[in-house]
Amino acid sequence: MKINGDFFRSDSIWRRCFNQKEIELNNTEETALITNIQKYSLQDGPGIRTSVFFKGCPLRCRWCSNPEGWNSYPEIIHDKLLCVQCRTCINICPLECILFDEASGRPCIDTSVCDLCLKCVETCPKGALKVIGEYMHLDDVMTKIMQDEIFYHKSGGGVTLSGGEVLLQNKFAVKLLKLCKQEYISTAIDTTGYADWSVLEELIKYTDLVLYDIKHLDSKKHKEWTGVGNEKILENAPKVAKATRIWIRIPVIPSFNDDKENILKTAEFAYEIGAEKLTLLGYHELGKMKFEGLNRPYSLTKLSPTKETVLQELKKMIETRIPGLNLSVGF
Repeated sequence: MKINGDFFRSDSIWRRCFNQKEIELNNTEETALITNIQKYSLQDGPGIRTSVFFKGCPLRCRWCSNPEGWNSYPEIIHDKLLCVQCRTCINICPLECILFDEASGRPCIDTSVCDLCLKCVETCPKGALKVIGEYMHLDDVMTKIMQDEIFYHKSGGGVTLSGGEVLLQNKFAVKLLKLCKQEYISTAIDTTGYADWSVLEELIKYTDLVLYDIKHLDSKKHKEWTGVGNEKILENAPKVAKATRIWIRIPVIPSFNDDKENILKTAEFAYEIGAEKLTLLGYHELGKMKFEGLNRPYSLTKLSPTKETVLQELKKMIETRIPGLNLSVGF
């Protein structure tokens, strides 16, 4: 499959802060940029959990279901299903940086001009424009977590720090994990593993479980589809496994990594490092509308969602070859 030539571009749409300054993510102990705090989550570890989604990610996975978590600054997303094409946002914008794209039926914001004044969001009559990313204080995040403390203890659940990529805001994450442990709340992180080992090493001191993605064993193929190589990811995985519990997850993406040889080798890797569990995750199109809402190209329009029968066949193959590995499938 041919890569969209603009997909990994490094222009202002990915790098520029809305106050016109090039920035590094503000990595502090007291404040973090959060996209969502999801309660009663059942997909991000055992039991009933609260999942805290951090904004900012070094990867650009072409199938990503949470592309709103890529950039390390707040941004505006458009929901086409709510939009009535009234053009109120265009008329209210003081910088005249919003145009209406007749072909797509959505407003397009020039992020190199927008200063995030939010007048368009505030005046949208149907709430079709929303801000993604809120700077939250540690105490406020912890307050939301503690609201459901009873559910964690009764269900064997806890808190999962996800993203985006939590490792980019590791100082805040470490302090939040420490507070959770002080309250006897089980902790997990959902990570790409793409960071220096020193960053991961500090986090997992306070982490009971790591949900760890292995997308492809071939670094060239990995970079082609995610924008980065996999060397750090593969180097960190066995170190994590020695330090705490680890669940390996493989997003099964057609034409990228769904061939049996790669899946089996990845399963063998998981078994060799002592992973407690391996999950095959089927490709879905839930992120497509978000790509469109952020005015980003979605390059996988020709792919179809993974059928569960395909996942079950891969699971059966792995069970035959590696009978001691705990397996599951999901989406």
